Amino acid sequence: MTALACLRVVVEPQHTGLSPAVLGAVVLKFASAYLDSRWCWPRLFSPLTNYSFLLTDPRADEMDVQELSRMSDELQTKLFGTAASGEVTLLLFEGPVDAVSAFAALENAVAVRALNEPALLPAGGRLSQILGSDAASETERDANVRSGPNGPPRQAVVGDGPTPERLHGVYFIPQGVFIGDVIALSHGRAYSTIAEGPDRVPPDRERFDGDCMAAAGRLLADPRVTGALYVPISYDRVVRPSVLANYEGLLSALPEDRKPQLTAAVYDVPRDPGFGALKQLNATLGKYFSTMTLRIEDPDFEIEKLATRAVMGVSLALPAREPRVRMSILRQFASHRRHYNRKQIRVSVANVRTAKELEACAALGIPLVCGPAISGMRAEPFGGLRIPIPALPAGEVQSSGERAASRA
Repeated sequence: MTALACLRVVVEPQHTGLSPAVLGAVVLKFASAYLDSRWCWPRLFSPLTNYSFLLTDPRADEMDVQELSRMSDELQTKLFGTAASGEVTLLLFEGPVDAVSAFAALENAVAVRALNEPALLPAGGRLSQILGSDAASETERDANVRSGPNGPPRQAVVGDGPTPERLHGVYFIPQGVFIGDVIALSHGRAYSTIAEGPDRVPPDRERFDGDCMAAAGRLLADPRVTGALYVPISYDRVVRPSVLANYEGLLSALPEDRKPQLTAAVYDVPRDPGFGALKQLNATLGKYFSTMTLRIEDPDFEIEKLATRAVMGVSLALPAREPRVRMSILRQFASHRRHYNRKQIRVSVANVRTAKELEACAALGIPLVCGPAISGMRAEPFGGLRIPIPALPAGEVQSSGERAASRA
């Protein structure tokens, strides 16, 4: 069954200082760009009005409202320059296509009133208000529940707020399949992940690592998680004897029977890691993980100093720089590929953001990639999904940019 919904953005023009015509164009452009990058295939969206979008998800019976909560935060910041909630309201109406179309045609005031007056809604659907990602709950009303014999309209709390763990997909270009997932964390309006640039890794490495290890235990209890699970581990922390005991305690909680799925994604790795440090990493992490990858930021990482098959892979995180610099760094990293091949160590690239970068990775022989152009960040695992390259978000990101350029 395919989930179908109308996502509606409610903003009062007088609060923005923009004319209704300009505000509508801004909301349409920003919301479309957000959905382009986050509402990943095979899910689809299409604008119904400047403020309303038709969302479909062929793999679900109902929409994941939590996944859309960051859009509320980002629209708030875009329009008002502040993350404080209140001026942007997101409404999600789920139901049959006729009811969804009728909801999209409602006036703003009526749509908002329907949160407390379900009789105003088209029959057969359900309306949810999506709060910001740091909110404690969403408010839901069911249009099928009426006063009278069935009692008053139902009010329910949906969950206990955003699930802290999220996942990015790791994509194998030669076969067009996601081989696994990188653990990310959602906290308030921000999120932390090593699948994007270094600025997405929080300063408190120990807390981040500990939360990711705890998340790994919860995720592995989900039978849908069948691919490799990459768990972030800070190089700087795990090689410190003063911190190691704490890490050992967290690592020992990982399910031993799922070790074949677990990969230690060691980040903050210097250009020339010491032999002793790598030996300690293998000794410590080898007890809990089947494989280990090193996440680097220097394309001239000293691969020659690593022993053959010292680690499973080395992953370059592209920096937050202008496109030509990112491309130059990518090519420099790929120029060392023969050395990696000789060492039998796989190469990969993180924080891939555009179709051109994805195409360059494929052309340069980089088999594994992750980042916003490869997948969004969601609660469900990507591992095992077979998706052709043209259907990845990269293609949508490119088309969105081309559309924006043509309008300019």
